[in-house]
Amino acid sequence: MMKKLLLILLLCSTSIVYSQGIVFEEGKFIEVTEIAKKTGKIVFIDFYTDWCGPCRNMVQNIFPIKEVGSFYNSNFINYKINAEKGEGIELAKRYSVSAYPTYFFINEKGDVIYKFMGARDQEGIIKEGNKALLLKSNIEKISLMEKVCKNHKNDTNFLKEYVDLLIESGREAGEPLNNYILLMDNDAMQDLNNIRYFENISLYSPAVMDKMIATLSYLYGIDPKSGLFAKLNKASVKSLSTLLRNSGKKSTVDELESLLVIKSKFTDFGNKDNITLASMGSGIALMPADELRLSYYKAHKMVIEYSLLFERYIDNYIALNSAEKIEKENMNLEIMLDDGMKKLAESGKSKEEIENSKKMFGMVNVFRTVNFRYYSTYILNGYTDYLTYNNNSIEAITKVSGWIEYSYLTCKQYDIAETAANILIKLNYPAKARIIIEDFLKNNTNNKSITPEQMETIRNILYSLL
Repeated sequence: MMKKLLLILLLCSTSIVYSQGIVFEEGKFIEVTEIAKKTGKIVFIDFYTDWCGPCRNMVQNIFPIKEVGSFYNSNFINYKINAEKGEGIELAKRYSVSAYPTYFFINEKGDVIYKFMGARDQEGIIKEGNKALLLKSNIEKISLMEKVCKNHKNDTNFLKEYVDLLIESGREAGEPLNNYILLMDNDAMQDLNNIRYFENISLYSPAVMDKMIATLSYLYGIDPKSGLFAKLNKASVKSLSTLLRNSGKKSTVDELESLLVIKSKFTDFGNKDNITLASMGSGIALMPADELRLSYYKAHKMVIEYSLLFERYIDNYIALNSAEKIEKENMNLEIMLDDGMKKLAESGKSKEEIENSKKMFGMVNVFRTVNFRYYSTYILNGYTDYLTYNNNSIEAITKVSGWIEYSYLTCKQYDIAETAANILIKLNYPAKARIIIEDFLKNNTNNKSITPEQMETIRNILYSLL
C-alpha cells in the first residue's frame, strides 16, 4: 500500500513539474553536477543578468511552456545563474560568457557539450536541446583529440576534424583553428566554405591576422562590392570583436594595443567606427579605439589612465559635435524633408512613393538619434568613475556639470532629461537642472509619447527647484 501511495505521489509531482514548464535546480553549481553524475543527464545552464531583456523574455514566455518543460525536464538537469552575482561571476569567467543570454549544455565533469547565445522560440529552444543530445557523444572524441593535438600541428585532416567538432559544440577553437588557417593556401582562404572558420578565431595570433588582412586587401582590390569580400569581411570583423573582447581579460594591455593596430587596418576595407552598427550587434570591432581602452582601464582599475583618457575623449567628442552644430543639422534636415516632400508631390509622385521617402528619412533620423543617445548615456554612466578618480575635485565637478548639460542638449528624451537634471542637482548645479526641466516641459507639453506619470515626475523635479 505504501509503495502504491509513493508511486501515485511521484506521478502527480511529475505531471505538475511538466505542466509548469522548465524546472530549474536550486543550490550550488557543484551540487548540480553531483545530480548529473547520479542521473547521467546533461546539465542545461542559463547564464542571465538582471538587465537583460531577452533573458526576461525567455523566463516569462518560453521556459513556462508545457512542451518546453516536458522536453527539458525529462532530458536535462536545468540550472540558471546570474552571471554578475555570487558564484555566477566565476562561472561566467570559467566558460568565457560575454553576451546574454548564453546557454550551455555540459556533462557531469563540467565539459562543454554545446552552447548557443540569444533568445529562441518554443521550436528553437527544443531544437537546441536535441542538438545537445546528439553532440553528447562528441565529448569523449574531443577529449582524446585534445590530448594528441600538439603532435598534429601540421596535419590538415586532423585539424579540420578537430576544429569542426569544437565549432559544432560551440567551443572556442583556439590554437587548433589558428594552426589550420595557417596551413591554408590562397584558394582555401578565398573559399566560401571556409567562412565559418574565419568567423570563429578566438585566440590572438599575429600571423593569422596578417593572413586575414592580406586576403581582405587582395579581394578588396579586385572588387570591394563582391559577395565573397563582404562575407569574409563580416567574418573577420566578428573574429576581431572576439579577440578584442578576450584581450580585456589579459593582465597587460599589450594585446589590446596590438589588436587596435589591426583594427586601424580594417578601416581600409570600409570598417569605420560606427556606434549604431556596434550597438545593433555588428561587433565591438566597430567601437572607437579609445572606448575599448577605457573599458580595459576601468576593468583593471587603471585609475590615472582611465581618468585622463575619459576627459580627453569626451572633450574631443564635444568639440567636434557641439550642441549648436547638432541642433543646426537637425533643423536643416527638417527643412530638407519638407522641401523634398514638396518636390516629390509637385513631380507627380504617388502618396505611396512619398510615404516611402518619409520612412527612409525617418530611418536616417533614427540612426542619428541612436548615435547621440549613445554618447549621452555614455557620459551619464561614466562620469561617476571620472569624479571618483579625481577625488571629486571642484575642477572635475565643474567639467562634469558641463558634460551632463551637453548630454541633454544633444538628446532631449525623457529619461535623459530626468537623469541629467537629478545629477546636476546632486552636483549642486540647480540652475542648470532647472533649465533642462523647463526646456523639456516647453517642448513636450503635447507629446503623447510621454506618459502622464513621466510628466508628473518631471514637474516634481521642477517644484523641488522652486
